[in-house]
Amino acid sequence: MKSIGCSLLVFISCYAHAQTYPGDANTAEKYNVRGNDYVKSYNFSDAVANYDEAIRLNPREPVYYANRAYAKYYGLEKYDEALADYDMAIRYKPNEPTYYNSKGIIYYNQRKYAEAIRNYTLAINLDPKNAVMLNNRAGCEYLLKEYENAISDLDQIIRLDPSNMNHYNDRGNNKYSLGHYEDAIPDYTMAINLAPKEAVLYANRAGAKFAAGRYEDAIPDYDQALYLSPGNDAWLNTRGVSKNALGHYDEAIVDYTLAINKNAKNADYFANRGRAKELLYEFDEALLDYDRAILLNPNNSTYYYSRGIAERYTKEYSASVKDFDKAIQLNPILADGYAFRAISKSKLRQFESAMEDCRTALALDPKCDNAYSSQSEIYLGLGKLPEALEAVNKAIDLKIADIRLNRRGYIYFKMGQYSNAIQDYDEAIKMGGFHYHPEYVYRDEAAASLNRREDPRTTPGNNYFVNLQWIRPVDNINELPNGVYKVAEGNELKIRVKALSSMRLSADNFHLVMDGRDISGSKMTVVDLQDVSNSQDGNQYEYEYNSTLKLERGSSRISVAAEYNNYKKITQQLQVDYYPEQVNLHILSIGTRSNLKYPQKDARDFARIFSTQAGEGKLFRTVEVDTLIGDAATAGNIAAKMAELASRSFNGNDVLVIFISAHGIVQSDGLRLMGSDFDSRLWSRTSVNYRNEISEPLQNMNCKRIIFLDACHSGAANDMATGSKSASNLEVNTAINNLINAGNDVNVITSSSDDQVSWEDDAWQNGAFTKAIREALEQGRADQDKNGIIRIRELVEYIKARVPEMVTGAGKALQTPKWNSKTDISIYIR
Repeated sequence: MKSIGCSLLVFISCYAHAQTYPGDANTAEKYNVRGNDYVKSYNFSDAVANYDEAIRLNPREPVYYANRAYAKYYGLEKYDEALADYDMAIRYKPNEPTYYNSKGIIYYNQRKYAEAIRNYTLAINLDPKNAVMLNNRAGCEYLLKEYENAISDLDQIIRLDPSNMNHYNDRGNNKYSLGHYEDAIPDYTMAINLAPKEAVLYANRAGAKFAAGRYEDAIPDYDQALYLSPGNDAWLNTRGVSKNALGHYDEAIVDYTLAINKNAKNADYFANRGRAKELLYEFDEALLDYDRAILLNPNNSTYYYSRGIAERYTKEYSASVKDFDKAIQLNPILADGYAFRAISKSKLRQFESAMEDCRTALALDPKCDNAYSSQSEIYLGLGKLPEALEAVNKAIDLKIADIRLNRRGYIYFKMGQYSNAIQDYDEAIKMGGFHYHPEYVYRDEAAASLNRREDPRTTPGNNYFVNLQWIRPVDNINELPNGVYKVAEGNELKIRVKALSSMRLSADNFHLVMDGRDISGSKMTVVDLQDVSNSQDGNQYEYEYNSTLKLERGSSRISVAAEYNNYKKITQQLQVDYYPEQVNLHILSIGTRSNLKYPQKDARDFARIFSTQAGEGKLFRTVEVDTLIGDAATAGNIAAKMAELASRSFNGNDVLVIFISAHGIVQSDGLRLMGSDFDSRLWSRTSVNYRNEISEPLQNMNCKRIIFLDACHSGAANDMATGSKSASNLEVNTAINNLINAGNDVNVITSSSDDQVSWEDDAWQNGAFTKAIREALEQGRADQDKNGIIRIRELVEYIKARVPEMVTGAGKALQTPKWNSKTDISIYIR
């Protein structure tokens, strides 16, 4: 961001003539003059030889020692010998400032800055108004971070030489280093006035404005610097950071991309672009940039930390936890790393471990607002509303944020404090913010509840409900462990609520609400209303509302509402957790580095496809994603990962999906997949044998296994394999049961026949096989029966038709995917 903090260090004298003496002295001076001539022609060895002879003839002449020191230092880099010669010169002429200055420069070049300053100071004491010596000392003071001393010297220098732009620039750099950004700006401005075509001066002033938070003012200076010196990647990057700070994310991405085009080896540029894309909700693209940053610099904790945050938004919580693990390993005192890992763990319902992370974060930093924010989310997941409120208040006290106000609004809503909820929701919405939680939708419900809060019994002539009381499945929600009712077997929940009313009611007056949706009358419910009134005087009626609810897999919030003449009464909300089976999805996505362009992106994109397939209304309880991409995808690492998977204990209902995008070759031992370290001279060690190292380790695993193989000649793998509406909840459960009851044969889906090449193209930004899979699942094109659930057979039928269409349309040779026709299971829900 800044130029070097000191100007060029200058010798005051290079070589000189001695006084003329008779006899040997005159002869000595002839050698000195000849040595000077050799210095002028850069023949330093002969110069030293002549100075040697001059000193032999006249050993008390300081100039000869000084001239020889210069030749030894400047020409021959014999620093210690040069220093010894200057000491001899000082012995015979101790009041000559240039000798001390020259010693200071030698020490400077040896990076002995303190010793250099000592010698500069001796020189300055002899010549206090010498701007060059003062400047040399200021340069060393800057390097030793003695900025105040450097500024004092530069003040004096500027008084002596006010027309040199370097002095103002240097003083500005020292002020910048002290954090006095506003004070630095006038110095840079003076330098610019003296040298208006020096690009670095505009960049330095821009850097000071940026550091002072004046992002809008910094950008024109970067514009001018880049106009005078186009293509400076560091300035492009920092201009991008300025635009990013102003919320101009698209413009920032342009600058980051230009910087990357100039210097594709700077990991920070990719990380910065990733953050800008993340702020534009382009999480997949952001993750690719974080991947590249980590590939360039795998030891930067910030990159793993940033990728871990982005993975939370794509719901890749397992991958997120792993990245936070790595960030913390590299930086064990990263309090926010523990705090954000806690959120990912809480999403995986690892509440105890998540809370421990929060405690660790607060031990490292008692004012870690993110730790309190994470605690509030954990307590919400546990149904502990008072504790959640206390934690989010602590977070807000330390740092207010829209997402925290939104969360507190939801907590207030759950606690029935509707006025507080509305106030927080409104403030959160006003702040604009980034990534609201879905709970903000309860703002309208909070307002409606507030409007109906007044009990109409106080208004003459109004009919009213006296009470709604849970009877079944529990009569007191507050006594439930963590406020959650858990259903382990069967997907039917019996509901009974007692209602007291001053008017007669029918079933139409009651509404069953699940997760904010009125599901009364749907095929999920069966309703029965019984009048069990004991009073016959017409003043009060008693009813039992009975319903049988078919549960969705996952966590649901259920309540019963009774409504009459715009007056509404709602039961306390009941959280029901229904996880009949632990069906988990495990993804291993491999993309090697080779002469192909898209294997790494194919692997990343494939992993992304399934990131939304966990949780409520989905097939899987959890989705765990692991990747081997780029340089990590060596043959040895691939084989080791397969061996590690083979040693794991899977739930028999789990699904393991392995995706491999690589270059394939057929050798005498069958299909081999090239690792990123492939060497044709060592092909057996740098490629993976499909039969022995991929297929065989899968055979005895206690889970469903699916292999997607996108490689040239990948069809050879099948010969070795042994083994548009949203889906309704009932259809999802049916799909899950189908998944659980399926056999354990290995499904192998390959991108081509064994005699074909698998194609990629810039127009697809993927291999044809991966592109077709993305269309089939993400766009729902494979959903032939339009039930919202895509089965393996539907997926295969789509890609078998789509891939040949794509490649022939692009003028390429035919490519036909193959499937070994093993067990057909549901794999994806739209």
